[in-house]
Amino acid sequence: MKTLADKFGFVTGFSDHTKGVVCPLAAAVMGASIIEKHVTLDRSMKGTDQPGSLEEKDLLEMVQNIRMAEKAVGDGIKCVNPATAAAMHKLARSVTSKREIQKGEVIQESMLCLKSPGDGYKWVDRVRFVGKVAAQLIPSDATLRDNMILAEPEGKSGKKGDGEPQGATDSVSVGA
Repeated sequence: MKTLADKFGFVTGFSDHTKGVVCPLAAAVMGASIIEKHVTLDRSMKGTDQPGSLEEKDLLEMVQNIRMAEKAVGDGIKCVNPATAAAMHKLARSVTSKREIQKGEVIQESMLCLKSPGDGYKWVDRVRFVGKVAAQLIPSDATLRDNMILAEPEGKSGKKGDGEPQGATDSVSVGA
């Protein structure tokens, strides 16, 4: 189907004289836009086309199978269907507090775990929280959010003098 469509630039179809519905189904999956299949009231009637013809119930089955195959093949656009999205949310896991974390406490990886639902940060993103200070009391089993932490703990920003008591100096002189 694709070869013919590419070579001639026309809509392609499939004229089928075989028994059953497998060949038209395969043709549709391969890109046939038109399927021609003989239909009969009764396959046991005399005639040269009867053996490869479909009765009404078989025609209905063929069309239903083609429509299901088209859905299965899809349109090439990758997206999550609503049923899968709901399951993903329910089954996915987020960075969660393993225990109660006090306001001002530095968050360590050992204080964190993964729990459902998956509406928060993934485990790979735990670095957003590890080493940061809790801006508030974080209850046990809470999904961690950005507003629960301070940017940097005191004395950890890398600036000279951070965390030193007032009046501290780099050197000490001892009287002579």
